[in-house]
Amino acid sequence: DLFKTTILSLVVLLMMQLILLMYLKISKKLKPFCKMISGLQNIMISVD
Repeated sequence: DLFKTTILSLVVLLMMQLILLMYLKISKKLKPFCKMISGLQNIMISVD
């Protein structure tokens, strides 16, 4: 039973690391997009 729980915790840790990596990769791709959106918002505000 202890063996099972150890494997389970290891799997959970691996999954969390994978999710973190995915999130970092996605956020890197989204950064220019966010900059673009904030730039558009700034233009909208300056037009007002």
